[in-house]
Amino acid sequence: MPETSDLERIASLLHDFVDSVNNVVLDGLDLELAQILIETLNRMMDALIRKQEAGVSVKNFIGPYLFDMFKMLLKAHGVLLSFKLLGKVEPQGISDSKAKITQAFAKLAQLSQSPDENFVDAHLPRFIAESYSRMTVEDLSAVALQSAECRSIFTLFDYINETRLQLEVKPLSSYTAAATQQVLDNASMLAITEANDEDEEESKDQQQARKVTAFEEICRILKGIMGNSNGKNFKVKRLATYTLLPKLFNTVRPILTPAKSALILTLMESATKIDWGSKAANEE
Repeated sequence: MPETSDLERIASLLHDFVDSVNNVVLDGLDLELAQILIETLNRMMDALIRKQEAGVSVKNFIGPYLFDMFKMLLKAHGVLLSFKLLGKVEPQGISDSKAKITQAFAKLAQLSQSPDENFVDAHLPRFIAESYSRMTVEDLSAVALQSAECRSIFTLFDYINETRLQLEVKPLSSYTAAATQQVLDNASMLAITEANDEDEEESKDQQQARKVTAFEEICRILKGIMGNSNGKNFKVKRLATYTLLPKLFNTVRPILTPAKSALILTLMESATKIDWGSKAANEE
């Protein structure tokens, strides 16, 4: 088997690259940087796949950074949605970059310990937990149109399907060292039960033991976004109500249950209670 010393020599460079992107680049990501990042990640993975095909063991080297790279690609996808969020025609270059993101997901799987597993299926729940588990309904009600949080929810809707909606979103502590139960806590804040009778309501222990699905967490996020706040985020609420909610319903329809119907109905009720403000405020 070929020597891996060349990989060992660049290990610190890879660590510094990932750290810099996570802590500096993602916060200031714009269209140009997003496209550069997508291209860079693809080239890095192409080089590693070539080494892997040549017999070099690369999985342990790149494994700890695969989720970070996945998150970078999703954040970049969110930036590429800028035209869509503003209701503008998407340039061909943006569509090409999105196609490269899809290609990159396949490469991530090739470099993982489970190459036959769909990488998005395996890691999308963690992305949801890391992006939103710390956000309260009040936080979500104030997200701005071009904020990372808003872009991420629209990114999620580009990747959800009926299978992914049923994936479990574990507490953040299951993915990281942070000791938090926010995902489960947030789910209980939906104030939606499968039955209205008090004797049928879940106890706190039962809620903690119950698995929280991606569908439930996405419902919580949408409920928050459609909530009223002092922030002038009417465009976000309008997109959530007239774009995301119908898409969620159409996606979940093949697997609809009474409990899921109750969640959808609660979202529809939230939509009817939105204070849209003045016409001038909505045009800002």
